[in-house]
Amino acid sequence: MDIVNYCNEYINKAAVSSVQRKLLEQEQAELEKKTDALEKDRDKAIRRLCEIKEALDEDKIARTVRNFKLSSDHIKLLKRMEFQYYDGTDLVVIGVDGKRPFGNSDATQDVCEILGWEYPDEDELSPSEYDKKSDAVYRKAWKLIEELPLALHEILKRAKL
Repeated sequence: MDIVNYCNEYINKAAVSSVQRKLLEQEQAELEKKTDALEKDRDKAIRRLCEIKEALDEDKIARTVRNFKLSSDHIKLLKRMEFQYYDGTDLVVIGVDGKRPFGNSDATQDVCEILGWEYPDEDELSPSEYDKKSDAVYRKAWKLIEELPLALHEILKRAKL
């Protein structure tokens, strides 16, 4: 709405005739309508972008579930995962601390340790090499971590009681 304020200041400061004032006020009103329309269009576009993102996220989840394969890495990680329960008045929830699924504050390093992966050493690599390698390890580790609920579900489905 900066343009509206500018118009108001211009009208108030300028020495204009009544005809010019009327024309400027009409132009100001048109600009206000256009500004309102643009804001509505912007809001619609933002809502649509959110809908698209949500649909893509749901599709990604569906593809992940369809393509999931239980591996020995999943089982090793589940064995070391630290489950907790929260006892409320009428509700008991079993869960995992999202920041410390294996008890320590660096889940990526925990995954490397549990699975015997080499974690990049910052002192031995150039900054760009370290960033590249640590990013690759991070992505690989978190892919496994994000698949753990699917792994647990698959194990429970297959369990013979």
